[in-house]
Amino acid sequence: MPDDGSTAMHERFMRAALEEAQKAADRGDTAVAALITRGGEIIAVSGGLVESSGDPRAHAEMTVIGEASRQLGRGRLRECTLYTTMEPCPMCGWAIHLAAIGTVVLGARHRALGRTDLGRYSLEDLLTWTGQSMAIVTGILEAECTAFRRAWQERSGRFQ
Repeated sequence: MPDDGSTAMHERFMRAALEEAQKAADRGDTAVAALITRGGEIIAVSGGLVESSGDPRAHAEMTVIGEASRQLGRGRLRECTLYTTMEPCPMCGWAIHLAAIGTVVLGARHRALGRTDLGRYSLEDLLTWTGQSMAIVTGILEAECTAFRRAWQERSGRFQ
């Protein structure tokens, strides 16, 4: 059973993700982080590692899915919830689908930030285009996540 708990629980985990996103930004990586919970407990957390690892696949969501899979000894994470401070890109969105994660809780959204590099993309669009579905929770600390991302973009001069 996924962690589809209360707004207070979602906010607590999103705040933890924002703390991790700050760590990523502090080390020169993209200011994004994700964590995975099961049964109300964090089982994996990661910020983006693309710059510090030199691996273009090391997005926060990809890294946290790998860590959670190692922790649980399997690749299917149906009973888990993934929290991310920034809407997952198409690569990460598909990895979330492949991992069968039960629920995804989103912070900032690409459209709200005016990103044009992904066209009209949203996680919901990806699911519609591919005929898939997953539980998505939006609006959890969305303003805080968006402000955090905008501030990072202004400081770093990076928009992706």
